[in-house]
Amino acid sequence: MIQGIIIFTVCSLINVMLNTAKTIIMYRNDRLSSAFINAITFGFYTILIVLMTGEMPLLIKVLITAGTNFVGVWLSMGIMNRLRKDKLWEVRATARIEHSNQIENCLINARIKYTKLQTVDGAYSVFNIYCPNQKTSTAVHQILKQFHVKYFVSESKQL
Repeated sequence: MIQGIIIFTVCSLINVMLNTAKTIIMYRNDRLSSAFINAITFGFYTILIVLMTGEMPLLIKVLITAGTNFVGVWLSMGIMNRLRKDKLWEVRATARIEHSNQIENCLINARIKYTKLQTVDGAYSVFNIYCPNQKTSTAVHQILKQFHVKYFVSESKQL
């Protein structure tokens, strides 16, 4: 019985992780990768169905399934985030001129690359800020948040 519980738990965890990866991969809209992960997940799910029809009590199966779903999604999202390639993001922020120098000093101190334009009437500064990784994006968000600056983000390219 214990061996069956262990096998069922491990297989359930693998199944959840594969299905989480499948969701992320299919969202990227890559046909070949989507077909490949779909074939793997359905093939593996067949093993899980056979294990589910075993003698194990229903309550144990439910608890294992719930637990492995929580842990499996959390683990696979963490793994996928670590494997994700950084992308270059451009943050365009429009700030009132009175905050312009302070924002610029924060960006310089954080060694964040940017360009700055001023509106013709001199009332606003427009910053184009370049974030090559998540750490830089977080720093930019914090800087702009201090000054209540509105901004939008666009993906420039994959690094």
